[in-house]
Amino acid sequence: MNFTNITDFLDRITSPETSRGRVYSCSRIPGCELIINFGGREVYHEVFGFADIEEGRPLRRGALYNLYSVSKVLTVVTALTLVERGELLMSDPVSYYIPAFASMKVKRPDGSLADAEKPILTGDLFAMTSGIDYNISSPSVLKLLEGNPNPTALEAACAVAGEPLAFEPGSRWMYGLSLDVLGGLTEAVTGMSFGDYMKKVLLAPAGMTNTYFDIPESRIKDRPSLYRCDDSAGAGRGILNKIDIDTNEYRIAMSAQSGGAGLHSTADDQMILARILTDMGKAPNGARILSPETVRLMRENRLCGILADDFTAFNPILFTGYGYGCGVRTLLNRTAAGSLSSVGEFGWAGAGGCYLLADPEAGLSVFYAQQLLNSQEPYVHPRLRNMIYASLSLTK
Repeated sequence: MNFTNITDFLDRITSPETSRGRVYSCSRIPGCELIINFGGREVYHEVFGFADIEEGRPLRRGALYNLYSVSKVLTVVTALTLVERGELLMSDPVSYYIPAFASMKVKRPDGSLADAEKPILTGDLFAMTSGIDYNISSPSVLKLLEGNPNPTALEAACAVAGEPLAFEPGSRWMYGLSLDVLGGLTEAVTGMSFGDYMKKVLLAPAGMTNTYFDIPESRIKDRPSLYRCDDSAGAGRGILNKIDIDTNEYRIAMSAQSGGAGLHSTADDQMILARILTDMGKAPNGARILSPETVRLMRENRLCGILADDFTAFNPILFTGYGYGCGVRTLLNRTAAGSLSSVGEFGWAGAGGCYLLADPEAGLSVFYAQQLLNSQEPYVHPRLRNMIYASLSLTK
């Protein structure tokens, strides 16, 4: 194993330069953290760059990152425990658990509305084939927030049900609020808050003690500053602008424990999650979170035809050669993806740049963390993935 290329790459993309009071970076990343676990052993853990560039505050291990959409992976693992316990079937209509979804409308191409011919199934939420878009400012959501500024995940899901679907359930793929609705559905099934149920079945048994929907006051200081990259400088130079650390364009309300984008966590905690998936449901401390068959279902491609085309078109750089399972992309074709990883490697990423990868066949778990909107994911993640596999000599 030789990680020199990885270290050089991460050092380069987090080495800022300043000019006339403005902060630049050659590849526009304020700071990052990378953990690689191979064969059940941590073989690499390094931190680069700054938690706050202007203050000169270095990023340190234990930083609390906004996971944004990496939250979806935890949501799916949590909800799959209901499938294992017989409390949920993917063939169940969502309306069994949330009656507000019983009579949905669908948008026609001409803008008119029609009654949905098919119900949204629970499996459609897992696979993003529900027809639910990502509009967190829809009229129904805004009406909810006017009367109830602190809704639960279930209440937020009921508001989402007030909007028409983008297509007939199961007929297309669209990245949207499906997994937020799944969090609300979990509340409906369990009678617990989504966060409490997640803690019961995942966080506590796995020993993930630094993952939160609601950050404790004592941990606020551990959050890196949040930046947004202005790409207008061009030629590989981005201007990094510090923005409100609570900026989140993907959650309906702070109180509605968002299954799609609501969690904060440390890289060490997320490595536990990555290892659970790599080890087919078993946590590093020995706790069994999911059965191996459930993890196989989670990572199995659920898309074909036009649905697969929808997925690839969403981000051709990142998703070509990949399929989509339950809340995760899964590698189908190494040649198409230009990837050195194994077929079946799976995971997901978030808007701030966090990235989780699990590869059971290779015994490889990866978690990469950063806190930058306009995250440069298409530049960083595929390069980093290939360098990791090359460094470990895992190409096949």
